[in-house]
Amino acid sequence: MATKRSAVWEHFDINPCDESHATCKHCGSSVSRGAASWSTSTLMKHISRCHPCIDTSKKLNSDADSPGISSPRQQEIKCAFDRSRAWEFNDQRSLRLHRSVAEMIALDDQPFSIVQNKGFRRLMHLAELRYTLPSDSYLRQTAIPDLRTCYVGAERAPIQLSRPHLHRPPQPPVA
Repeated sequence: MATKRSAVWEHFDINPCDESHATCKHCGSSVSRGAASWSTSTLMKHISRCHPCIDTSKKLNSDADSPGISSPRQQEIKCAFDRSRAWEFNDQRSLRLHRSVAEMIALDDQPFSIVQNKGFRRLMHLAELRYTLPSDSYLRQTAIPDLRTCYVGAERAPIQLSRPHLHRPPQPPVA
């Protein structure tokens, strides 16, 4: 058998009954090693999809003395800490949620102060622990104007993002 050089082998054992499969040490899943070539590509995909905090970029036996996280258990602990740490305000994930909150406010004609409501804060905390809601002034002064600029620039027509019912033409009375 060829020498195992990939770091992914720290996380898998070859199935003794079927060498075309390997068993994940973290979740016990049996993962195919590919058709005839028995590569590590599918094993790497399993790790990145099911255990995203695990780093498989280094080779085995390289930098053995270097400090850092080496065992799968240590990586799981690091991953747990990373999952509980709040995102930075300007993190891409936070910015995407800021924009979604701004869109909800604009489309549903909600007041900016909704971000201060206890129920809304609870909902957002339940949905994503690491996300911190922006202030109503941030939404009013930055997020909504940016959203409006984005929509107007994309469609080249003014769009009423808030209170659209105030801008409808009057309807004739029904007889």
